[in-house]
Amino acid sequence: MGATHSRVDILLVDDSPANLRLLMDLIEGHNYDVRVANSGERALAAVRSSRPDLIMLDISMPEMDGYEVCRQLKAEEATADIPIIFVSARDDGADKLQAFTVGGADYVTKPFQLVEVLARIDHQLEISRLQRELARQNAELARSVEAMAEQNAELERKNAELERSHRTADAIFSALSDALPGTVLADRYRLEGKLGSGQYGAVYRATHLGMERPVAVRVLHPSTGTITPEGLARFRAEGLAAYRINHPNSVLMLDFGTTASGIPYLVTEFLEGRTLAEELDERRVLNLERCAQVLVPVCDVLAEAHAAGFVHRDIRPECVFLQATADGEVVKVLDFGLATLRDGSDSGGGEDWRADIHGLGAMVYRMLTGVAATTGEAGGEPHGELTSPRELVPTIPASVDAIVMQALSPDPARRPGARELANQFVIALLSASRQD
Repeated sequence: MGATHSRVDILLVDDSPANLRLLMDLIEGHNYDVRVANSGERALAAVRSSRPDLIMLDISMPEMDGYEVCRQLKAEEATADIPIIFVSARDDGADKLQAFTVGGADYVTKPFQLVEVLARIDHQLEISRLQRELARQNAELARSVEAMAEQNAELERKNAELERSHRTADAIFSALSDALPGTVLADRYRLEGKLGSGQYGAVYRATHLGMERPVAVRVLHPSTGTITPEGLARFRAEGLAAYRINHPNSVLMLDFGTTASGIPYLVTEFLEGRTLAEELDERRVLNLERCAQVLVPVCDVLAEAHAAGFVHRDIRPECVFLQATADGEVVKVLDFGLATLRDGSDSGGGEDWRADIHGLGAMVYRMLTGVAATTGEAGGEPHGELTSPRELVPTIPASVDAIVMQALSPDPARRPGARELANQFVIALLSASRQD
């Protein structure tokens, strides 16, 4: 068995010359170089003088027993990884436990059996070899990580340059958007006032000159990379179709085009009111009834969109509008399909309807707690383990808490459909009302 080894250095430690001679006779001639020490002190000196590949260590020795020798070797970084096989006439479980506790790798009971001793030596040497190989691979991995870090630093530098160019483009677009009110877009929309701006561009109150009716015109911002030519083509193919969903809680799209100067724009019905984000900025936390008033119509329009094969991809409070009409409030979902403008658009676990459910869960989480469930864009996964709404606001019913956490599940397959989510929320609300 030992003949398969390249020569290795084994240190035998025992205060009995007879035991040392017996062990030497057993293992010499099996490709091992053998050294001996007859005390703990001499063993430590021998190891520090020349590091062995393996130590066979007797337990019962005067002045310093094998346990203490092992403790000292394991306490030093240079010798901590040397495999130590304890040898002893003691066969008690407590002795073996003590041997492993102080750092022993194995335990051989006297009288020795040649096959057993060689097998245990062979096993420990193989483990030691594998550990050295693992250390080598880890060192190579560390070098690779360092090289990757250098590449990432270069990428960050280039991204910073790109960000600076984006900021310059943003400043140019901002100046342009501020100058647009009072102009006529595409020969038919007179821009009258800037309502706001966001990642996709600026929104204006405008008048359709041919029909003399108010409209909302969104001038899209393609120059920063948020919106790309590929994104515009994707929006024409997918986003426009989503805007054609005929639902009372979906904003009606009236027109889409590009001006002669290359500025893309989108025209929708004009809405009076404010976004859910604005209401949350004012009120911070909404009660269950108010959450249901917003959630149910949003789920209704999303359920119809999902059935038709469309995904919003960007559900968040900024995309929910609370329209004020003579007959009361109407909840509208904004920006259907606009997420297709972004290259590689993805939200909350894939570009299917479950991305929207994650966005809904994050929106309800914020309505109930006043804090964001995620950072970054809507639908993005939470950083670390997400605190449940009930932990933040103990008055939230457990059933509502479970619904929200299911919608935010990192496993998209566990998220309910939009209509199921609305129904579960309403049922939980009614149950909580009866308990009150």
